[in-house]
Amino acid sequence: MQPLSLPAGAIAACCVHLAERTTRPLSRRTAALLTTTGLAAATAVAVSAVLGGAAPHKNQQYLAATVASTAVLTATLCTGRGPLSRLLSTDLLTEVGRMSAPLFLLHLPIYCLLERGRPGLHPLALFLVGTAVTWFLSLLTHYLLAERLATRRWRPGSRG
Repeated sequence: MQPLSLPAGAIAACCVHLAERTTRPLSRRTAALLTTTGLAAATAVAVSAVLGGAAPHKNQQYLAATVASTAVLTATLCTGRGPLSRLLSTDLLTEVGRMSAPLFLLHLPIYCLLERGRPGLHPLALFLVGTAVTWFLSLLTHYLLAERLATRRWRPGSRG
């Protein structure tokens, strides 16, 4: 999957550039079409990854859908227009965005520990349990540690 990160980023950057270059705003129909296309591709990737159980990243259609959904969603979101931008600007989802660092840092170790502790766990069960544990620990980390450290007054040279 890593070899595709550069081309996916380049395609997404081109889509954003093309969307931003135009002086007229996207029509409601175009914004809805882009949003629907991107979400459909992202949903197909997620469903195949969760239910497939095998290594979907080796499948060419999976990679193409990942690149396509990344490009379309990035272009749609960076224009600041359309239903997806409005949806992701809600209070709940902006709060999820604020705590995305703990989510990102904790999800892989949690899933690895779950796979080692329960090697025969069905992929859907692994996804559901791993998601719940990741969210819980991320909430604790964000509110009990990260926010307190972020609001703490720091003085150079002091020892806590």
